[in-house]
Amino acid sequence: MGSQASPEICDIVMHRLENQILPTDNKILKWLRYRDDILLLYDGTHQELEHLVKRLNEIHRFLKFTVEISNTEVTYLDLKIFKGTRFETNGLLDTKVHTKPTETFQYLDRNSAHPLATFKGFIKGEILRYARLCNNETDFLEKKNAFTEKLLLRNYKKEEIATATKGIKFENRRQYLTTNPKQKEPPLVFKLTYTPHIKTTHLKKALLKHWHLISQHAELSKLFPKEPILAYKRAQNLKDLLVNSRFRSNEESADSQGSHEALLDALIDAL
Repeated sequence: MGSQASPEICDIVMHRLENQILPTDNKILKWLRYRDDILLLYDGTHQELEHLVKRLNEIHRFLKFTVEISNTEVTYLDLKIFKGTRFETNGLLDTKVHTKPTETFQYLDRNSAHPLATFKGFIKGEILRYARLCNNETDFLEKKNAFTEKLLLRNYKKEEIATATKGIKFENRRQYLTTNPKQKEPPLVFKLTYTPHIKTTHLKKALLKHWHLISQHAELSKLFPKEPILAYKRAQNLKDLLVNSRFRSNEESADSQGSHEALLDALIDAL
């Protein structure tokens, strides 16, 4: 939170702290950290672990840790790690999706002015997340069905939900856990402001109508070896008109205030 450099500053501070703590306690079996969230496996007593936390809180006068200690289950980010039936037989831990009690499930409303790919993309991404985090198919299906119910309340149709999640199967979980290599060369992007009044397929067709002239040109084909992809930027909305984080002079503020009042009057009249 804060400036753009905040994540890097956080990593530097935490790295220095780790270098002071980790070499001094041989009962730390595993220390995994993302920014300032730490997953710790500790081979010691409850009192020894509390003593470690106390030492951590004494290193930095502003940086203080809160802990969740358990012998059976623990949450880390959006993951719940627990001792299930597998632990009794072969000593393996189970995992599933962790949802905070304060979650309100305010997913993007289907009536919002977004490209169709946005709706499909976030649905597919959420189901893939469930498949990665749940090592048990029952937990995966339970989370998937609950997600579908929440989407229906946000004006989605069962058919489009099924289309977006088609092909995502729990038996392919190992494949989903594999990291795909990133594309070496960035794609050619044709960016424009999104409006729901223009169909993407028509734009794509118009853009590529004469693309063969480029692909057949000796020099242009080297500069543009692949067809461009369409990408959208968000159009100006009501918040942009009413709220501005940039500091303004008194004259600008007065002009802006007058414009805002006129806009509000127009909205009230429209309603």
